[in-house]
Amino acid sequence: MNPLIVSKYTDRIHGIPRYASELSRLIGNSTLLRYNAPEGAQPTCQHEVYHERPNTPAPDAIGKFVKHPLQLTRADADIYHAADPREVLPLRMARRRPLVTTLHDLIVYEFSNAFKRRWTALSRFYLQFLDSSDRIIAVSESTKRDAVDRLGISPEKIDVVYHGIDDRFQPLSSERQTLELEDDAVLMVGRPQPRKNHSGVAAALERLDDRGIESHLYIVGADSADVEQLRNSVKYDGNRIHPTGYVDDHRLVEYYNAADVVAVPSYYEGFGFPVLEAMACETPVVTSDRSCLPEIAGDAALFVEPDDPGAIADGIEAVLRDRVVSSELQQAGLERAKSFTWERTAEQTRLSYQRAIDTYAQ
Repeated sequence: MNPLIVSKYTDRIHGIPRYASELSRLIGNSTLLRYNAPEGAQPTCQHEVYHERPNTPAPDAIGKFVKHPLQLTRADADIYHAADPREVLPLRMARRRPLVTTLHDLIVYEFSNAFKRRWTALSRFYLQFLDSSDRIIAVSESTKRDAVDRLGISPEKIDVVYHGIDDRFQPLSSERQTLELEDDAVLMVGRPQPRKNHSGVAAALERLDDRGIESHLYIVGADSADVEQLRNSVKYDGNRIHPTGYVDDHRLVEYYNAADVVAVPSYYEGFGFPVLEAMACETPVVTSDRSCLPEIAGDAALFVEPDDPGAIADGIEAVLRDRVVSSELQQAGLERAKSFTWERTAEQTRLSYQRAIDTYAQ
């Protein structure tokens, strides 16, 4: 089997680009193709190739729908894998191979008001072509249900394949941990947006203040402008909300290790990396009972109703003040995280490839 894994170029390897890179690393005879790369871009992993951005007035459109499909028809591969549904249309235009597509979430349907109208319209447009894939990989059972309910795709066509987490997410010894946070540090990962419920956590901290717990909220990836509204909405000192700016994975591991609790009370997630990354770093997790989060966290987290700041406060307080609860979550979380490996992801993805090849041959 010789798969061609396709993903748009980015200079930061996270999210979907990381997923594509890990599959390319672990699936033998695979090639990772990133299109619309700037001139002189350098590969970030083995077996990676680029299609450079065309020098035209409309480079993205020309690259995606003209140059890119033409190059794909000449690719030395016996199966295409679109790491993102936005790649399905050009792959269909070059259609000479079986096609597998990974669906990460349907946020553009569940929280369309979080995006610009043009982005929402384009994303929904591309999703119309998802069902033309021979097989579809969903990153959780929750995402699979969304695909069936929202897009009308047959559940028999969808394989659930969980993501893995990198080995670098682990408990750090005191010698390796250089970051110190304030006492009662609550960590959230990702810039503020409605579905991640930062406002719910900020309101929960008000409840904790009333109980004599002056906790601090650290928001990884956010800058001062991102948290200005959040700071102005609370009755306590807004300086206890700390944006970290962009941090790389190595620094992120330190944040997970330094935090007392990681809060993921989201309304919607496609997979929920912070839950498992925190668990792998032996940090207790408080998360919501919505979308994929109970599925991913299993019995290794405290679950709360995201609409109830008091319940979020109760969960955080239980971790901060009850050593038994905290210790049990730490141990359960470590065990839970061990079952989510990129090796397992690659192995199950190969099975989807074979199903797609079998379907295409019929």
